[in-house]
Amino acid sequence: MNSEVKAIEYYKEIAKRNLSKVFPTLSEDEILTALDMIVDKRYTKKDCTLNNNYTEEFVETDVAQMSNYIINKSPIMVANGCLFKQYEKDLTPMYQLITSFTDNRSKFKKEMFKYEKGSEKFNKYNMLQLLAKRDNNALYGVIGNYSSALYNLYIATGITRTGRALISHAITFFESFFTNNVKFHSINEAITFIDRVSREPSIFPSELVLDQPVEIDDVFYKIMDTFDRNYFGDLREEMEIIWDLLLNQSQETLNKLFYKNNALQFCDNSYMKNYIAMTLSKLEDTFVDPNEPPENIKDNLDHMFDVLKEWCYMRYIVVDKIDRSATMKRDISIITDTDSTMPCFNSWYTFVLKDVLGDSKYKEEIKLMNLPETEPQMEEDRIYNFETKQIETKMIDVSVASNKEPLRFSIINILSYIAGRLLREHFDLVAENYNTKSDYKPCLIAMKNEFLFGRALLTGGKKNYASKQELQEGNLVPAGKMLDVKGLPINKSTLKEKTRNELKDILFKKVLNAETVDQLDVIQSLARVEYDIRKSIENGEKEYYKPAQIKSYSNYDNPMRIQGIKGAIAYNALRDKGTEAIDLTIRNPVDIVKVNITENSIISLKDTEPDLYEKIHNFLKENETDYKGEITSISIPIDVEVPKWILKFVDYNDIINDNLKNFPLESIGITKFDKDTVNYTNVIRF
Repeated sequence: MNSEVKAIEYYKEIAKRNLSKVFPTLSEDEILTALDMIVDKRYTKKDCTLNNNYTEEFVETDVAQMSNYIINKSPIMVANGCLFKQYEKDLTPMYQLITSFTDNRSKFKKEMFKYEKGSEKFNKYNMLQLLAKRDNNALYGVIGNYSSALYNLYIATGITRTGRALISHAITFFESFFTNNVKFHSINEAITFIDRVSREPSIFPSELVLDQPVEIDDVFYKIMDTFDRNYFGDLREEMEIIWDLLLNQSQETLNKLFYKNNALQFCDNSYMKNYIAMTLSKLEDTFVDPNEPPENIKDNLDHMFDVLKEWCYMRYIVVDKIDRSATMKRDISIITDTDSTMPCFNSWYTFVLKDVLGDSKYKEEIKLMNLPETEPQMEEDRIYNFETKQIETKMIDVSVASNKEPLRFSIINILSYIAGRLLREHFDLVAENYNTKSDYKPCLIAMKNEFLFGRALLTGGKKNYASKQELQEGNLVPAGKMLDVKGLPINKSTLKEKTRNELKDILFKKVLNAETVDQLDVIQSLARVEYDIRKSIENGEKEYYKPAQIKSYSNYDNPMRIQGIKGAIAYNALRDKGTEAIDLTIRNPVDIVKVNITENSIISLKDTEPDLYEKIHNFLKENETDYKGEITSISIPIDVEVPKWILKFVDYNDIINDNLKNFPLESIGITKFDKDTVNYTNVIRF
């Protein structure tokens, strides 16, 4: 039975090849006999059930037969285990529909980048490309909708699962290629790694690309360091196996084993250093688009790609990539979204700047290093001085670009181009494993560089971050459009536009665009906003009150639980004579003023404003059930000035807190005392 399982035969072939290196005195027959005994002892039949939900058929089989079927028939597979028959000539109409949407989106995006970001034409084509994206994504909803003619639950779950799998493939690619950060979870993974590297063809020999051969001890320590210590206790048995395997490898293989999944260290060899410096020396202008590099450096980039592909890229699929990417401590792919991952190339940039260009013979030839100094862009800044309790002004540097940026962009985009090509190769391998590649249908799985961030600020939530966008698909982002905020409370529509703009201004200038983040400076800027809020309220202005839309009274099941309704009823009862009441039978835009009106807070009105005192006193007494002796908010029609009597009861602290609590203080290391006293920062320089 076991000999009929092709997967087992593949396993035995690999095991035989590696065992012959560990035990060179054993004959092939002896090794095969031992393997047969091991398989017979450990192999157990595992039943499984196949369900064809189109024909509503169930087929009982086992895993061995399923593996044979997959090997023989090469069905198309998706990440949830759903199988499809291979196409022969005609493609499914769904494929043609999807490609039409993606083609349209590409056309609109290309047109969009002809115009400056934020302009009318840019926004028009941005909307069109987003609509094409939404149409494409809507197909998933159609497939997952029970009432749809295209409904298929297996396909719907397969789409989401495969999406997660593809992002996880990208994460594990970046983590392994750059820093060897995808660890071995078994000795079999380590043996497979050594076996695959030992059989790779050699196009660029060690004598050409390395400064010196790698010692076997260094190779051994590198491989042992790749074992995940969370999965292993005592590694002595594994150490013996790995050492025996290495003893029988050629020097060329040892060199490759050391640098495979170790790109940053490989680039420290003189051959790569010279190529990097030589490439930069050819640039007449900034290299801004990693997807379309300048023609005069493309040959250099392609050569570096070929070298790095051979020496550093491991053509291997991590099986449990979703779990790994979700639980591993990442070095490179520090931010991940639904359909994207954001690798940090700061270590690469620092390496090129210091180790490559620091003493390079090409240094004087690199034009981007010798640009004239740019004048800093200074702007007046207002902050609150805690000692004098006054607003002070100072000049700050708000420059968003300098003479360093052309070089930085170019260094980063060299790696972005190479990494992008390698990632396409990796997705091509993924397509092979999913059996989706064919002569008549190219692999559509692709990721490309979309943004270059100068800095990003993270929070604990998903899709919750802010970034400084410097490049977008090869286009310089205008200074006023660099800030991109995703999910942060400072984007809430419940905040007045003035507050949103002020908080975003502080976030950009003092956090994302500052050379260093000065926490005291941030607090002083927020204190200035607090000062402005207090003065604005005292002057009777409404620009910091919470805006709201209240529907008609009858639209709510329990209207007295709605802050805007309670505030409107209080306003109608206490409004000045001659002032129009809020019509609670229709929708009303209002400003909600936080107040503190109680029997105690109105006592002072008894002598100064007895009529007002009586009006409030009676209202609190008559509405004891709903208001419980206090009015906490009053709704004022959006086109009506704040009555002067309300200013006596405004809850300044609550209003100030409502505005300022939306700033991500904790993410820049300013913690709240009611939580903990640990300072930390989530600000990342890319």
